[in-house]
Amino acid sequence: MSQAPRVSAIVVHYRAEQYLDRCLDALARAGERIPLETIVVDNASLRDVAAWRERYPQIVWLVQASNRGFASGVNVGLGRATGTYVLIQNPDAWLLDGSLERLVQRLDEAPQVAAVTPQLIDDRGSPQPSGGAAPTLTRILAGKAALAARRVADTRTPTSTTAVQLDWASATALLCRRSALDDIGGMDEGFFLYYEDCDLGLRLRRRGWRIELMPLATAVHVGGASFALNTDVQRRAYRAGQDRYFRKHRRPLERLALTILRPVYERLGVRNSLYGRHL
Repeated sequence: MSQAPRVSAIVVHYRAEQYLDRCLDALARAGERIPLETIVVDNASLRDVAAWRERYPQIVWLVQASNRGFASGVNVGLGRATGTYVLIQNPDAWLLDGSLERLVQRLDEAPQVAAVTPQLIDDRGSPQPSGGAAPTLTRILAGKAALAARRVADTRTPTSTTAVQLDWASATALLCRRSALDDIGGMDEGFFLYYEDCDLGLRLRRRGWRIELMPLATAVHVGGASFALNTDVQRRAYRAGQDRYFRKHRRPLERLALTILRPVYERLGVRNSLYGRHL
């Protein structure tokens, strides 16, 4: 690499090889315009590491002995990252051309912003939630009621052409200021998967940082690739992340109410998650 990287992209991979090349190719294209290094942290799932190393020799491959979760993988990548900004990237997501430049420009011009997310879309072009308000029991239940009534839940990102302030932003494709991540000690590795980005947003805001959505930047996100068709495992992981977030940040009575009400709305078939998935 002829220039020191401005951006370190950390791709935490687990059982999503069918999308990984598309993710890495998009990062390579972005690296033609912005000095960028890519670090893949594989959580003990790549079938042929040597083949991937040969195909992408410019990438740093960090292969873990076991799957310690997404947050842990991000922190492992941070240990090798040298960029001023850090792009936390899912392997089943890829930034569309020009999007990384827009995200970098926003952090360049707004020193109070710690993290900025693109607008997420699915592989058919439909928008996905990219972040939202901090999770509370009231907001979660309101979102579930809205879905049951076939209305749009309030966790969806607003429509705008300018930066929109959020309480938390999805870690699917999240550009962060390295100094802000260092300020809070990185990701909380107590979160295996899910809600680690909500926790990240809350801790950043407590330190006076801002989190924003840039609607004119876009990333495609397939979603759920690591779980394939095993939705029971995905649901358990989601609940574990949600429970940890509520234990850590919400009052005991609210945590108890969440535990009591969860089987009720699941029996009713209202299983939408904070992220818009049916969990």
